[in-house]
Amino acid sequence: MSRELRDEIAALNDTVVNLVQGMTNLTQGLSRVQQMVHKAQRLARATQQNLRDAQTQRQPVLPAATAQVGVIPSMDNHRVAAGDPAGGIFEEED
Repeated sequence: MSRELRDEIAALNDTVVNLVQGMTNLTQGLSRVQQMVHKAQRLARATQQNLRDAQTQRQPVLPAATAQVGVIPSMDNHRVAAGDPAGGIFEEED
């Protein structure tokens, strides 16, 4: 084998070794990125759940639009609540 041919083969071998090393580094880097993406997705899901839980805890038992509010009689009417614990039915006192 001629010296030129050996040099060419050695140069090609170095190129292949460098390409393989580069691909290995790229694969490892992509694996790390994929792990970070999975971790970010888990954190995002946990954050969404925490926000949902916090929102649920802040909501009143009865939303304002459906809450039943009792009627408070005026003091000069002398009316007494009769039968309705929410105070919705009043009768005049004798």
